[in-house]
Amino acid sequence: MKNVFTFLLSLFFLLQLVSAQPITDHGVSRGMMEVPAPILNAFEESFSGAEKVSWSRLNGDYLAEFTKGGHSMRAIFAANGVWKYTDIDVREQFLNDRIRQHIMNYYPDAVIKKTTLHDEPGKSSYSIEILTGGRPKVLRYSDKYLPMD
Repeated sequence: MKNVFTFLLSLFFLLQLVSAQPITDHGVSRGMMEVPAPILNAFEESFSGAEKVSWSRLNGDYLAEFTKGGHSMRAIFAANGVWKYTDIDVREQFLNDRIRQHIMNYYPDAVIKKTTLHDEPGKSSYSIEILTGGRPKVLRYSDKYLPMD
């Protein structure tokens, strides 16, 4: 009986050790992790009401993936809790008419696949993934709705 108890106890500790190891994929650490209080506080202050929040590490920073207001969002925080930027997946209808007109003029056969608003301190930009001529292309626009490429 003592051997069974020792075996089960050893198995329990081994499973705890294995499950606590983060999984790393191209600079992103996922899995069980603790997010420092300054980062959690900054996140809650900026994104109160966020749902389905998951955290991971990205090249030393903290990445929060979540939904808010019906949008999928990703926010990056430095290890000291300072917000670096946020990416927001937005609907095509959110785009400014100037951007739409530019796309229609230069890529008349374009199909918009994904639109992302990139927001960082002092500036914002749009990244728009399109299919044109059967090939994928990414277009970037400044917050003044001007092409960046």
